[in-house]
Amino acid sequence: MKYLYENRKNLSKFFCYASIFCSSCWSLYLLLSPMGFIFCMEGSPRKTVTVALIFTPMYYLGLVGVYVLLVGRLYYTFERNPGLQVSRRLLGVLLVPIPIYVILYIFLNLKIAPKQSSSTSIVIVACATILYVTSHIILVSMFLRKLIHLASTRYSVATNPGNTVELTSQQMNLIRIMTKYTLLAFIALVSTCITVVVIAISLQLRNPHLHMELFLFASIAVDCVINLVCLFLSFSFAEPHYQQVCFCLHSLILKKFQFRVVRAHAVP
Repeated sequence: MKYLYENRKNLSKFFCYASIFCSSCWSLYLLLSPMGFIFCMEGSPRKTVTVALIFTPMYYLGLVGVYVLLVGRLYYTFERNPGLQVSRRLLGVLLVPIPIYVILYIFLNLKIAPKQSSSTSIVIVACATILYVTSHIILVSMFLRKLIHLASTRYSVATNPGNTVELTSQQMNLIRIMTKYTLLAFIALVSTCITVVVIAISLQLRNPHLHMELFLFASIAVDCVINLVCLFLSFSFAEPHYQQVCFCLHSLILKKFQFRVVRAHAVP
């Protein structure tokens, strides 16, 4: 496993700092979001929008922090492996979506108006969501492809007398990492996508008899909680909790990755 963990110290420090940043942003939103609920129930649209403009950046900063965390994990994990390392040019390309997120968020704030629906806001939210989902899928796919390549080339599979393939302990460790990484990233991404749909509906529907802003604040708060849980479960010390919560899905995905590693090893 030395190829994967040669630069473990830098990876651990980066992961720790990025996790603290993301969890701080989401926790701050959860602590301050009740103010939005209060203003919304009081029927103060301008105060509600003001609170949203002040507090929701914490939520989006957390999402950007997750993206930076994924990029950093991809870079630092394979930094010392000549065949799998991420070049500086590719690293720069992977960081391009971050300023785009900021620009889209600024435009979104400029288009939000109390008691008025805006089709432009929906377009901005849709563009940001497509970019966010696409960039995350690319990052996760790159990380998984590199791990599968590492598992299938650095370690040889064993064949027992029954001609069935048995993976080594190092390969199984890599497969468990792939499974955990994929599952938690998928859960967090689905939660964020659902939240974005609720945000888009809240921006489009302006019914005086319904407090749509409540759904906005509540959906973001729920997504913050889910993201915090996924972030917590990604740590090694939370492995027992991860197995309790995600055992069934983990087992299903684990079998898929085992098959992919064996197939990749069989291909010349």
